[in-house]
Amino acid sequence: MTRMRAEFRSGLDALFTGYRIQSNADNEITMAINSEALLAALRSAAPSSSSAYETEEVIVKLAKKSGQAVLTFEINGQTRVGRKVRVAHDVKIEVMRPADVAKMNEPLCPEPDLHILLPPLQKLRTVVERMKLMSDVLAVRANNNGCLRLSINTETVKVDTEWKNCSNPQSGPLSYYSVCS
Repeated sequence: MTRMRAEFRSGLDALFTGYRIQSNADNEITMAINSEALLAALRSAAPSSSSAYETEEVIVKLAKKSGQAVLTFEINGQTRVGRKVRVAHDVKIEVMRPADVAKMNEPLCPEPDLHILLPPLQKLRTVVERMKLMSDVLAVRANNNGCLRLSINTETVKVDTEWKNCSNPQSGPLSYYSVCS
């Protein structure tokens, strides 16, 4: 099995509506996690027309179970007939020591040719989910004029969806949010 290293950093406000972090490392917790296991837990929480329940709340907790550090995803929802549902996923993680984190180097990534802020993710997701039913290949195009285009092209169908007036920040960390039209 090939291991791939990816690094993700985000402000907590971008991910959570409420949170509490306590650690001996300046309230920072760095972890290694299997991306496939994380994706499976997140898919259970994501709204979907084929889901047996509607997600109302997702609680993520760092815990230790049988000596193993895990992220526990508690997904609370309601079925179409009004019955309460609770689904839990434990995703194994490795909590990294601050000394080990300090030794890590940020991955080398070339500066992108283009920076563009995406439309609201729920709108983007809806379009992508519908397109993936028609094609295995999705083309993503963007330009410095604030245009983002998603396309599929098969023998039987050609579909383009375009957002205009997306923001093109110059570079550096993004500290603002913009909606495309």
